[in-house]
Amino acid sequence: MAFLYPIFLFGLLAAGLPVLIHLLTRKNKKTIIFSDLTLLQKIDAEESARYKF
Repeated sequence: MAFLYPIFLFGLLAAGLPVLIHLLTRKNKKTIIFSDLTLLQKIDAEESARYKF
């Protein structure tokens, strides 16, 4: 059975091309330290140290 609309194959390729380019060109994410996150991590460390047996 022949594929009735071969133009759809090109459409699928065109739709997937930006995703492929994104996956190939992405870099490692940068870690940005916010003061609020530092405070929350400090509180979490203090509370977890309090409950260790």
